[in-house]
Amino acid sequence: MIAFAAVFPLVLAVAAPGAVASDKPPVLDPGASPHFAVTAEFHPGKAADAGEVAVTFAPRDPDVRINSAPAPRLRLDEAQRVLAERPAPKRTPAPDEKYLDTTFPVVFPVAVLGSARAARTVKGSVTYYYCSHREHWCRKGTADLEIRLQPR
Repeated sequence: MIAFAAVFPLVLAVAAPGAVASDKPPVLDPGASPHFAVTAEFHPGKAADAGEVAVTFAPRDPDVRINSAPAPRLRLDEAQRVLAERPAPKRTPAPDEKYLDTTFPVVFPVAVLGSARAARTVKGSVTYYYCSHREHWCRKGTADLEIRLQPR
């Protein structure tokens, strides 16, 4: 009993500073996912009226993975008149491929409407489904995107 009484305050003194520092949850931007940092980049195509939007998912938790089916979907802001969605080629995942490889971006083909004489930003969103192995749950995620276009 004496050993417990001597060790217990020491354990509290060592653990208390770390426990106080981790009481605050990380601050995220409104609408940001705690599981993925999602970014988008425009890549012009060979033809002036074609291009692609490359969406990168950077995992914040190694146990959370993005499902390959249903595939992520890109939606562009309907009010903008710079890019138009094109149907993505149908890709059937291999039977053992359940999750996307997030080391590569997900690429969405787009049409470029007119010529871009100045740098512009197009708003959109990407919808995806993801699961946690550790916590045994799956969710639908949506991330708002700002796609920067540079003139050719």
